[in-house]
Amino acid sequence: MNTITYDQIKEKRLIVPLTELIEWEKNYKFITTEDFEQLKRDVENEDFRPLIVTPVDDGKLMIIGGNQRFKAKIASSSAEKEAWVSVVDFRFENDKWIPYTNGVREKHLQFNTKEDGYLHYALKDNEERGQKDELKLQELAYESTLNLEEYKVNTETVNLKALVEQVSPQEKDKKEEPNDIEVTCPNCGTTFIA
Repeated sequence: MNTITYDQIKEKRLIVPLTELIEWEKNYKFITTEDFEQLKRDVENEDFRPLIVTPVDDGKLMIIGGNQRFKAKIASSSAEKEAWVSVVDFRFENDKWIPYTNGVREKHLQFNTKEDGYLHYALKDNEERGQKDELKLQELAYESTLNLEEYKVNTETVNLKALVEQVSPQEKDKKEEPNDIEVTCPNCGTTFIA
């Protein structure tokens, strides 16, 4: 069996200028100052995974996985202002959005919406560092048609379905119609239903 080494992967990586990248406005992750400083050191030593990006209408690449790594790369003292990326392009085929990573179709993956695809890759890309903004994650998961029981956040199992249920509209109790009340007129003895 022929094994590909890390150096061979680095040779074939796609490198783009940081100026071509934009952050995903719906990113639900944030990071502590201490973890951010460590991430900057990792970035300077090129000890980090590639950013996961997708093309957007203005010709830029939107980061759907690695927004904190992007920020660390910008903030690092490294003179190199480029980043290693994996480009996920979503194509609409047979009523589904199919992801192609660096031009290769992702087998067995298809999404009802591009946004489901973005969330899938964001959840799959989670680093050990960083925290989640539960409200933002709830919003994303609430709008999603993904099977939310298949994902973990920050290496811990987070029940995304339960998060969604926290913000889902609860079924309102049906107002019970008051029972009909029989009223008898004291003067004439006629009974009415009120």
